[in-house]
Amino acid sequence: MLDNPRRGKRGPASSWKLGSTCAIRVPVVLANALLTLARRIDSGELTLADAVLSKLDKQETHKSVAPNDEKHTGAEPPPQHRALAARRAEVHSNFVEVHSSFAEIQASFTKARSEFIQNLKREKQPNRAIDN
Repeated sequence: MLDNPRRGKRGPASSWKLGSTCAIRVPVVLANALLTLARRIDSGELTLADAVLSKLDKQETHKSVAPNDEKHTGAEPPPQHRALAARRAEVHSNFVEVHSSFAEIQASFTKARSEFIQNLKREKQPNRAIDN
């Protein structure tokens, strides 16, 4: 397992874009699904917000009025519901944008930290110039 002499026995470098990793214990039946979900979030294919929102949460903005609402009985939601749905969509959009920016900043920080540590290690190594 000495493919990369600089990494030693630690194996190949991590392919995660969002930074450092850790081991977690999860039920075996969930492991593949959670890893797939994590990879989709890491690649930017899916946001954390989308992953967390349940189907019920997403349907909340499209619900019509509750059956006991006497003022509005049509298929179209009342103005208050439409306004709340629009505001929720706006807030969700802002959250996704901020989350994306955070992930980019975290990845940049992780890369800079890694480069800094590598530079420190190089400085600590004695010069190996051949003296003739």
